[in-house]
Amino acid sequence: AVQIDLGRLVALKVIHPFLADDGDFKSRFRLEMKLASSLEHPNIVPVYEAKEVNGQAYIAMALIPGENLAKLIKREGPLDPELVVGIISQVAAALDAAHGKGIIHRDVKPANILIDNRVNHAYLSDFGIAKSLDATSAITRTGQGIGAIRYVAPEQIRDLKPDRRTDIYSLGCVLFEALTGDLPFKDGSEAFVLMEKLNAEPRRPSKINPTLDPAFDRVSDIALARNPDDLFDTAGDFAKAARQAL
Repeated sequence: AVQIDLGRLVALKVIHPFLADDGDFKSRFRLEMKLASSLEHPNIVPVYEAKEVNGQAYIAMALIPGENLAKLIKREGPLDPELVVGIISQVAAALDAAHGKGIIHRDVKPANILIDNRVNHAYLSDFGIAKSLDATSAITRTGQGIGAIRYVAPEQIRDLKPDRRTDIYSLGCVLFEALTGDLPFKDGSEAFVLMEKLNAEPRRPSKINPTLDPAFDRVSDIALARNPDDLFDTAGDFAKAARQAL
């Protein structure tokens, strides 16, 4: 869309009317978008505006040239480890900045990581959306879709309060998928994926992509630990370990 007063192109995210009509969602949306707009970091997509016009809620944000990481993985399959570690490091920096302000993303996944192909720069988008959805009675967990379920941390399944480690676990899933083209747990229905996360051990990257150094297995094991206390303490710690594995 075009922001008329400034004459600039923006990415416009329109909130579905059935959500915009929900009072719980609207109040949470306004609060979360205010927090998201306060985040300033080179690896976070800037939010220009989050408003309601005639009952239609929307978010206007920077238009990033390129594609999201999900499309890149779908097209290319396993990515070069150096590229992957570079992306993970940038997203980790974005998460540490947000966590420093007490903001948890709660929906870290490849579709929310945008890659500017001109300069190999990664951006994390959609802060606040997951928490806004959690506040409304108009949408169920199933409504979030299997795309989100694949990356949720075990504590989200147990309905425990998420913290920064929730995002680190999800970023661990992203690392695994980018390195292997596959997921750490066998795919299936939502119920099957949730049970796998709670009861099965995650697969190891080098077993799926034999070209990878087993050093990545050790990083993945920590990033995908079921107990949050066994995870990396910060996203930056995770990125450091990934760089060391590389």
